[in-house]
Amino acid sequence: MKSRGTLRNSLCSVGIGTTLLVFSLTSWGEVSPPSQEPLEHSLTRPPQGSQDAPVPPVPSAASPERVPPARPAPKNLPEVEEILAQMGPILGKPKEPHALDLERCFELAAIRSDQLKIDAQTVAAQQAIVAQTIATLFPSVQFVNQQNFRDFAGFGSFIGGTFVGGGRRYTSFNALTGSQLLFNGLATQNQIAAARAQAAASQFSLKRDYQLLYGNVAAAFYNALSFEGGLFILEDEAKALEALIGELEYRVSIGRSRPADLLLSKTNLANVRAQQEQTRGALSQQLQALAFYTGIPKEKLRLKETHPFPSPDVLERYLAQVGARPDILASVENLRAAERTLSATKGSLWPTVTAQGNFFLTQDPPSPGQWFVSLSASLPIFDGGLISARIQQQRAVVQQAQLQIEQLRRTADQQVRTAFDLLNSQIAQVLRFQEMARVAGLSYGAQLEDYRRGVVDLLTVLTALQQFHAARLQLHQAEMSARFQLINLFVTAGLTPDSTPRFLSLPR
Repeated sequence: MKSRGTLRNSLCSVGIGTTLLVFSLTSWGEVSPPSQEPLEHSLTRPPQGSQDAPVPPVPSAASPERVPPARPAPKNLPEVEEILAQMGPILGKPKEPHALDLERCFELAAIRSDQLKIDAQTVAAQQAIVAQTIATLFPSVQFVNQQNFRDFAGFGSFIGGTFVGGGRRYTSFNALTGSQLLFNGLATQNQIAAARAQAAASQFSLKRDYQLLYGNVAAAFYNALSFEGGLFILEDEAKALEALIGELEYRVSIGRSRPADLLLSKTNLANVRAQQEQTRGALSQQLQALAFYTGIPKEKLRLKETHPFPSPDVLERYLAQVGARPDILASVENLRAAERTLSATKGSLWPTVTAQGNFFLTQDPPSPGQWFVSLSASLPIFDGGLISARIQQQRAVVQQAQLQIEQLRRTADQQVRTAFDLLNSQIAQVLRFQEMARVAGLSYGAQLEDYRRGVVDLLTVLTALQQFHAARLQLHQAEMSARFQLINLFVTAGLTPDSTPRFLSLPR
């Protein structure tokens, strides 16, 4: 009999242990809802047939007045496939008909740019200077009317070598006078060449400002897209956190999670909301800059990116088309102008030969001479070293222009190399962040499935979700930065938007 009692007790213990083990392995998705009967009622009810006094009531976590809320449906949590489909926040932007792409923003900015208008007027002024300098090669013809009054008679005057009006108090004449420069040491020809070089330099400066404006508009454009996409990703993260907070509130109400976990999740949500406000402020600044460039109020600005991300073979094709920067060409033209001005200054040492002529239309009193032509030549002999000082000054200007070209060439070469390295680095970061975002998305999906089976807790899912959205944000920012670095490489290398390679629109 003793052995049978021992065996009965052992089987009872095994059955109880098995029941507890099965209960502990049951996932939270399969837990039956709590009984509608208050917990203290079940604890105070004495067993049937018992004559003992009732057991004192035990405080319950769920009071009769507060029924635990129903568990949120799993559909409230974001699905991994939906988030992976929205990995790039700007993928759907090209479908918006009223959104502006970079080219359209730049067109509007170029129309409104005051600097380009100033440069255009500078070009017009330099071209006018060229026309003025060329005009000195042509003869100068003038009409002259001269009235002479004297307080005594007996003397006349010589007009261009002709004696007019002798013996009268009043004389007058009407004549056509002309002069022609025959030789001045080729100073005029050098001055014309210098003026043309300066006009060409002003045109190159206009082209360079055109490129710099393109770079400035691109910086504001891609910064705005970066912050706009950041807001999109932060909103996804906020919605996911709100869904998880609802899950945690249920778990805390049934005693399966700590209130500290719920407070931590709410803290993360508040942090995301604060980041959203900060991003909105930064986005407003960039949209204000675009509004300044385009003239469209920032409230009405809608942006879209129409170019795909460049591939490595595109960059190789791009490098073959890199040309000289307009600012370097402008410096070369300034050097040519300085050299021509130096030659013109040296021409002052040569003799100057001019021809002059007069044709008298009327004379009072009449004179037998009707016309005359004279040749004159002048040669500087002594001027206190004035011409020599001017030559030395212009030589210094030429050397200064040469040094500026060398400095600008070295600077441009360093800037192009740096821009190319930055672009390569950004492309590599984009590839790494793409891999990171995909892995983080798969990790989040796996953690979410494990949570629904009751294998992991909710904080593990929360951490995986935050990592996934952080990877998405880093990927988006790196992609926008890489797109801007490509434009920056164009501007640094001296490619204008109209000469930008069209292979940017090729697929990846």
